[in-house]
Amino acid sequence: MKDHNIQAILITDKGGVPLFFMKLDPKAVDIDPYLVSGFFAALSDFSDEVIEQDSKIFQIDYGARLFTVLPSEESNLIAVSINEWQPEVTPILKSLIIEFEHSWLNEIQQESTESEQLVSRIPGFRESIVQKLAFQHISAKWIPFQEGAGIGLQDLGPVGEFIDGETPIEKIIARSGLPSEEVIDEVARLWSMKAIRFRNMLDASDIIVETSNMRRLLQHSSQERDELERRDPEIASIIPRLSSLIDGKTSVGNIIGQIGKHHTKQTIHRALDYLLDVGAIETLSPEKRRILVAKRALGLTLQVAQEIYPPSTITANLEQVLSGISAPEVTGEIKIFDGVIQINYEFELYEGLDPNRVMELYAEWISTMARFASSLEKDLLKDFVKALVIKWNNELLVHFQPADFRGLEEFSYWLEMLIGGEN
Repeated sequence: MKDHNIQAILITDKGGVPLFFMKLDPKAVDIDPYLVSGFFAALSDFSDEVIEQDSKIFQIDYGARLFTVLPSEESNLIAVSINEWQPEVTPILKSLIIEFEHSWLNEIQQESTESEQLVSRIPGFRESIVQKLAFQHISAKWIPFQEGAGIGLQDLGPVGEFIDGETPIEKIIARSGLPSEEVIDEVARLWSMKAIRFRNMLDASDIIVETSNMRRLLQHSSQERDELERRDPEIASIIPRLSSLIDGKTSVGNIIGQIGKHHTKQTIHRALDYLLDVGAIETLSPEKRRILVAKRALGLTLQVAQEIYPPSTITANLEQVLSGISAPEVTGEIKIFDGVIQINYEFELYEGLDPNRVMELYAEWISTMARFASSLEKDLLKDFVKALVIKWNNELLVHFQPADFRGLEEFSYWLEMLIGGEN
């Protein structure tokens, strides 16, 4: 079984119609098979040209992710991955698309398109994928539970008797006596077959944001809240407090640390699991994590600028910069009132946007920072940059992963150019 950085596999026909979809990372978000296939279909002229040239593989950037496309005789396999492509995975994907066309394509063509969901069809092919490609980021802290009531223990394999919706994978490993790799592989297989799902999936470092679905759970008169209060009053009581702490920049670990003074961790995780399940919260996608970094970077940049330059000058300069920004998803997140600058770290304006659009907005945030830096008086620019480097090192770089900073180097280059121009 090969390690990799693939989040999902999509297979389409030559017209771009989705035939098969499977996630390899249970925590991957913002991967919609129809959105991906639509994006791919929009590039059909390009792909047709590549296929006519007998290309074996080509790649396309999509947001912060990479599409690796393997054209075949009757279909195309699209691997959605993050970070750099691992060439040693290519032969495995080639074998999978060959298997799909030879063993499974005819089965799909014979069935009614409404008979099975795209995410659950062809269980035999899903097992084949699991045997060849490892699943990503499955934690021993996660708690598996059965997806459907009609699934018997015998159908859940050697770990079935330990899956009760309360026992984490690490305890299943201990109680079963099986090697940890075997248990995780078996759990991954069951998840790929839609036989189980996971609870307790959020890590302490995860950043979560609310969606519009949260509003109904906070309205006393709503049907959703009324139903939750009847079913689980403890969870219903904790959700408003949780909501007040979910601000788009505070990690799950810090939220639990704050609210944990009044509630048990088990209760908090149950509440978070419920909110994830009903779509009231979501973890930030790779693209949105970059937006968060850009917002934090701009906020710190403005703080430093107000320490070096007169605050009134900074607000005036920022107002001028924002007047030249056309993206409302950027200008609508920055509030200037009575000389005070505030940045909104929530993501309601980004809800429903595809990854490509989010990355376009990321470029707008970087451009906003660059334009602001260019507006500063040159005589204090070196002092500003020196203080900014210290600020970023202490309050930005330590809180995010290296992949989150991709693209931010453009602003660093811009500062170097400004200082160089000063000399």
